[in-house]
Amino acid sequence: MVGAPVPALRGKPITHRIPSYKLYFEYCPHGDLHDVIKAQVDEREVPVPRVRSPGGHMRVQKVRRADGRLVPRTNRTSNVPFHEGFVWRMFEALAKCAVAMERANVLHGDLCPTNILLGEHDPDRFAIWPTPKLSDFGSSRVIDAMVASRFTPPETMQMNFVPPELGVMRGDWEVDGLKVSHRTNVWQIGLVITCMMRLEFYLPETDWRTGPSSIHPNDELHFHDPNQRELHPHSFQHANCNYSPNLLALVRQCMRYDPARRPSPRALLQRIQARIPGSCGGMDTYTGDRNGSIPWNKTEKLRGLKKDNEWPLGDDAEVVDVF
Repeated sequence: MVGAPVPALRGKPITHRIPSYKLYFEYCPHGDLHDVIKAQVDEREVPVPRVRSPGGHMRVQKVRRADGRLVPRTNRTSNVPFHEGFVWRMFEALAKCAVAMERANVLHGDLCPTNILLGEHDPDRFAIWPTPKLSDFGSSRVIDAMVASRFTPPETMQMNFVPPELGVMRGDWEVDGLKVSHRTNVWQIGLVITCMMRLEFYLPETDWRTGPSSIHPNDELHFHDPNQRELHPHSFQHANCNYSPNLLALVRQCMRYDPARRPSPRALLQRIQARIPGSCGGMDTYTGDRNGSIPWNKTEKLRGLKKDNEWPLGDDAEVVDVF
């Protein structure tokens, strides 16, 4: 299931008086997108690059501590941008999920960084990075006539990631007359990619729904206000980032207020795959150095990935049943 867009689901019936199932998801060893964003944001000590000695050898730069010991020189870094290739890798994976959901006529409804897992590496596609997997379909629904016309109760799981069609305010729909469609999934994908480019777990523009806002009210997203329905064009990336116009423009299209102005899932995937060859620096086919790894000082290196054995499975793992 390495190339699949969602984790494989396995299960078997359990003998109880009440029929039930025990479900097992495909093991995704590298955590979730929220973990990875946090690792890129957090301040940490990193070694400074090696320098070439007069004899031509590369040597580690060192500094003398107060106790007289020589230790490697380090710098404190934080808010390290994701390599653009990894952003495209995530964008493509989520677009594939959107296409699969369109085929199944499904609205996810809870698409956010904590629900995007990082599975095993795909040796044939962006091999140096884990494979993104969309999970948690607990709030998903089939887009039937009732859902499309919003005759179902106005509810959403992640208020900070709610699209215009699912926005609620004071217990009712925030905007009248909108329709739920497969482009609703596309809006949430655009917001997730924006979080990556801005190095944020969620955007303060949407945080007013869950508590006091940290930004000026005029900069918040309020779908009922025609002047505040979309993010400002300059607000799609962190000040440390310099992503390509192609990427920024496509993400902005996904987050259009009017669903008709967003690309369909199929069109989105086609546009992403057409732009990847010229925008990701060859990372779609790059396999790392001679050992298959990525040096710590390369921009394509993801910080703080979970180790493969961090959550053990098998004889040494503690198995806990939760019902």
